[in-house]
Amino acid sequence: MPSAFSQPSSYHQPPPPQHMQYPQPGHPPQYSQPVHHPSQYSQPPQQMHYSQPQTSQYFQPQPPQQQPPPPPQPRSPPRSPPRSPPRSSQPTPDASQFTRVDGIGLWNSWTRNFKTPLLALLDLLDNAFDAALTPPLPGDAVTKTGSFNGKLHITPDVDLTNNGVITGMTITNNCARRIKPLQNILEVYSSSKGKATESIGENGVGLKQGCATISDLSFVFMRNKGELSMGVIARTLQRPEGCVLPSFVFRSYEMLDLKNEMEMIFANENPDLQKCVKTYGGGDLDAGITRLLLNFELLKSDDPNTGSWANDSYVFSIVLHEVRHGNALHRTSQNVTEQTPHFQKEDGPVATIWRQEYSDRAKNLMTTLYEELPRHYIHIPLAFDVRVYTKPVQFYYWQRRLIELTVFYPRIDPQIHFLQNSNWIESGYPICVFAGFDPVRLGNEREGKALTMCVYSRKSGRLIKLDTDARALLGLSNGGTNFCQGLTIIVDDRHGKLPLSPTKQDIAFGEEANGDIHKDNLYS
Repeated sequence: MPSAFSQPSSYHQPPPPQHMQYPQPGHPPQYSQPVHHPSQYSQPPQQMHYSQPQTSQYFQPQPPQQQPPPPPQPRSPPRSPPRSPPRSSQPTPDASQFTRVDGIGLWNSWTRNFKTPLLALLDLLDNAFDAALTPPLPGDAVTKTGSFNGKLHITPDVDLTNNGVITGMTITNNCARRIKPLQNILEVYSSSKGKATESIGENGVGLKQGCATISDLSFVFMRNKGELSMGVIARTLQRPEGCVLPSFVFRSYEMLDLKNEMEMIFANENPDLQKCVKTYGGGDLDAGITRLLLNFELLKSDDPNTGSWANDSYVFSIVLHEVRHGNALHRTSQNVTEQTPHFQKEDGPVATIWRQEYSDRAKNLMTTLYEELPRHYIHIPLAFDVRVYTKPVQFYYWQRRLIELTVFYPRIDPQIHFLQNSNWIESGYPICVFAGFDPVRLGNEREGKALTMCVYSRKSGRLIKLDTDARALLGLSNGGTNFCQGLTIIVDDRHGKLPLSPTKQDIAFGEEANGDIHKDNLYS
């Protein structure tokens, strides 16, 4: 069969196909792939086939009066495709390269991060103080009245569907700015604060481990103006395949519509999540949904007895169900075991004892919190409304205890040791050091009389480190004239220059390259 493009000279040669490159002598013809640009065609271009054409179609004699077809019109050069974004120098690993995180093991590690349950509870309060101490954004209607005052209320979680029994505790606070989505907050070890010099809490880091330490089942409620969200932090949801922390954004705002939406969600969700709602309702799904609705109703309430949150645009709440810590009631019944912690609505000796025990745990933990809060924060403004139960908390702890109070304003250099820096007094960041005597400790046999040092940090003035006998740390002898009974040293790192541990229980000098120098300069 003759070649498709080798034609006798007696016949008129049709125009060459588009995209053909004319061959040079001694070189075979070459063809480039067609490039189609839809914007340059009124109709979609037809696909070109490079199969061998039939001879009868290409070698029919042309009538002599027929003029040759016009040569193809020159077209503008095709547009180059959009340039792809530059790729990272390191390839992105696929799913098979990621290390699996055991959700059950992660939960167990969260429960061991705090020395005491009180510190876990304070970690939850840190986020509330940060949210209220942050100034509002310009032009954002944070409240209906225009002025913003921070509020933090810790109240018992009362089951109104079961004779008003206390089953846990609730932490509710308003926020000066819009709260980020719960889906982001519940990401594991994700925090938008990082190493901020003002913020003390790590919303999304301390939230999970604080809830896991205090309770096996917690609910998070959030209102961003007219948007309602809810999250679940539960031990029973964790799996070896990964960590499960579900969250929901509801389309409804009115309680009746919200109830219908919840019923549809929890009826179709997995049995473990449905079991969490049942546990919150004392074994009944409808009662659990009703209790969830009451928590949302609290975020919109204008009742002054419950906090009057309707005036605030952004409200955040945590419900700690069946608190696992506190001065528990001594069990006298042989029927009460650790394997039956979740009481049902039915009356009986086991349910009655467990109901009373969970109530006592929540009450005792809140009582301890009321007594310890003033000592753990020293920069809470007077206008900040902090209440435990309904009692306001006054932050005048050290002002009422210390006498002969003296203040110093040294500067701490985190890079150059003070013995090697000739100008060490003028370099570094400023801190405040208060020194005074505590006569209360002198008359209390349970409290030590040795030199005590307290280190506070960040804008809220959170207690980070407490050393009840700091003589060795400060280089003082244990006796003689240097033994000053009742002496108290307070270090105030208000500018937030000290590196803190994730749980805010100590100073993490180890994360700095010159951490040893920083530590020596601080305690010198």
